[in-house]
Amino acid sequence: MRYIYSSGLTVKNENGDTHKIIGISQDITERKKIEMELLENQQKWLSLFHNSSEIVKVLDANFNVLDINQLSKDILRKDISLKTYLGSNYFEFLEGGEKLKELVAHKLRKSKNIHFNHRGVLLDSHFKCNIIPLISNKQTEGYIVIETDITDEKNQEIKLKESENRLQRAIELAPIPIMIHDEDGEVHRLSQGWKTYSGYSPSQMPTVAKWTKLAFGKEQTISKDYIDNLFNYNETFNNGESEITDRSGKKRIWNFHST
Repeated sequence: MRYIYSSGLTVKNENGDTHKIIGISQDITERKKIEMELLENQQKWLSLFHNSSEIVKVLDANFNVLDINQLSKDILRKDISLKTYLGSNYFEFLEGGEKLKELVAHKLRKSKNIHFNHRGVLLDSHFKCNIIPLISNKQTEGYIVIETDITDEKNQEIKLKESENRLQRAIELAPIPIMIHDEDGEVHRLSQGWKTYSGYSPSQMPTVAKWTKLAFGKEQTISKDYIDNLFNYNETFNNGESEITDRSGKKRIWNFHST
């Protein structure tokens, strides 16, 4: 099938009467195909835009909000009207908005798209955000913003961090000797009981090897294989009683356990 564009031109005589008509026809099949493809792509984009399971927003070159998809509208209705939101600056409703806007603008000058996490002021929610520039003739005409709600994951991270802090605090204040070290033998935590009964500070025993030399004498060392073996246990292991020497030179009997 071909598409033909036709137009007519009348030629009048000296009396003003129509003398003849010139018909002009042009094959516009290729142009019509392009228009139809653009229309189809536009329809696909609109369908994807409005039915996306993610929050999608369209911004102009100055980060002002031009349009938002249906999910955005559903969420937005809880705190602000659509009329108020459209036309406002996207960063106006983000925590630390102005500073974040400057950071994003700087990064976008060096990258085709950027990812960052932010906290919304209105919804008190956390989002993972991807901003993609819309470029035409090498000029940025606007941006597509895709947001994913990560509030539940963020709250879990916060709770986990708080739990870790409480555990570390409990270990540090424990009246019995407790040491936390990694697989390389680096010491990360010493309880108050360890510091009290050994007399050594964390700076004096940064590694397990250093501790063994202080506690058991220069001839005593601890091998990497021994430390690696400790990490193979899935439960508390009784290492038995050992005599140590504290900083004052006093001999003490400690019963060691590894977990």
